[in-house]
Amino acid sequence: MDSLKKEHEHLLVLLADQDNKLSYYRKRLAQLGEAVTDDEDEGDDGEDDQPPSYTQHSEEQYNNGRAGSV
Repeated sequence: MDSLKKEHEHLLVLLADQDNKLSYYRKRLAQLGEAVTDDEDEGDDGEDDQPPSYTQHSEEQYNNGRAGSV
């Protein structure tokens, strides 16, 4: 149990360090004139949930009962 607590604390330190680095780089990018947002979810609109090989055509074939007959 003691080792789990130490590991948990270590992970929290790493997370805080990562957050500090992210903050530093955001500020640095802003200083260089780059557009920076605080929204980490920006760009995640859910449209890329399918693997790259997935196409509308393959979905239509599947829905028409022709899955695998490409």
